Amino acid sequence: MVMRSNGMNWVLRALIKANGYSDYDLRRPIVEVVNTWSEWNPGHYHLRLVVEAVKRGVWMAGGFPLECNTVSLCPGQSLPNRNLLAMQVESIIRGIGGEEDPALYAEPADAVVFICSCDKDIPAFLMAAARINLPSIFVLGGSMFPGTWRGEPVVCCTDAQRLQRELSAGNIREEDWLEFQDSVMPCPGACGPMGTANTMQSITEALGMALPHSASIPAVMAEIYRRAEESGRKIMELLREDIGPRDIMTEDALENAIRVLMAIGGSTNAIIHLIAIARQLDIDLPLERFEEISRETPFIVDVKPSGR
Repeated sequence: MVMRSNGMNWVLRALIKANGYSDYDLRRPIVEVVNTWSEWNPGHYHLRLVVEAVKRGVWMAGGFPLECNTVSLCPGQSLPNRNLLAMQVESIIRGIGGEEDPALYAEPADAVVFICSCDKDIPAFLMAAARINLPSIFVLGGSMFPGTWRGEPVVCCTDAQRLQRELSAGNIREEDWLEFQDSVMPCPGACGPMGTANTMQSITEALGMALPHSASIPAVMAEIYRRAEESGRKIMELLREDIGPRDIMTEDALENAIRVLMAIGGSTNAIIHLIAIARQLDIDLPLERFEEISRETPFIVDVKPSGR
């Protein structure tokens, strides 16, 4: 097990101890718990409790979890967010000294747990993980439940766009539109349809970077916290065996992710994200390979927007 935190200088040790931690804690491997918790949108609102479950698992397995929060806006608010977030996370974890001077690492983590839910933060974290190549695991925030409006099941953003057009055409009243807003997003979690957020959660599991079956857990279910705790324990196993993202996200893993993308009828945004991730891994992933896999893979998931 490689512990680069052993190389931190006295200043970094003193900074951590100023937060109330001890030399006993600092003898443990440091696990950075990177997450996008915020109160801005439901995809991140519930992650505060997910973080605590992960940290509980890390402590159980002999690690020392330290949390780092990053910003992730709704993709409709910030289109360049993916690359900015990837660079931010890499700079935090890689540190100011770079690989040449481990004593100057800003955040001398030995391993990383990435907690994320939405369109841009998931691919951003996958890109950062590929570049940093420290033992890493992803904990996915899950999806919100669909809503119900006047007896009709509705999900954002597919049905929201439809109703917004109805409002613009004068077919529904402003009061109807406000009532719809109360119903379309009934709880925390990523947006309900198989848009980019749910697609990237599925792809992360298909890449092998998240625990099996963790991409399909609704955000408000207790199971998500059990899987988060398990992930906290699992990262210590990956650290002991020195298994990094480049050992997991191989060419075969990328092709498996593409096959899952086609089977679920996922977002076309995933294509540009997978190509970007592959480039960070120094793997050639031509667009033609998506076409080849698409032609031989059946579409089997009947959910909005491609299905019902």
